[in-house]
Amino acid sequence: MRQVHWAKTDAGCWYPFETFNLFHVKGSGVYVIWYDAAKPASVCVGHGLIASRIADRRSDRGVLMYRDLGLLYVTWAELPHGIQQGAARYLTEKLQPPFGDTLFLVPPIEIDPPDFARKLERV
Repeated sequence: MRQVHWAKTDAGCWYPFETFNLFHVKGSGVYVIWYDAAKPASVCVGHGLIASRIADRRSDRGVLMYRDLGLLYVTWAELPHGIQQGAARYLTEKLQPPFGDTLFLVPPIEIDPPDFARKLERV
């Protein structure tokens, strides 16, 4: 399993999906959006230019409807272009979000999921 660095704020917190400033987000890779509640769940997994893809998801009504269940958070990991699709497929299979990139034609590439996912596995 490939170890990756999942983005957090300088204070070590996850980024609030709707309100953090995308200006400083650079690079491409994979991202995960989830809501935090008594029963947290992933909402979306995707890949590509991180700031652009997150900006697109901020206007996605399907993703935004989950904010009624809890505060939405996002994290991302920069990855080489050649493994982004496989990593996104692996995360999609592991986290089972209702939204994400459809990647059935690429083999999954195991990466270390964000540590919030351990909380999801215990629920």
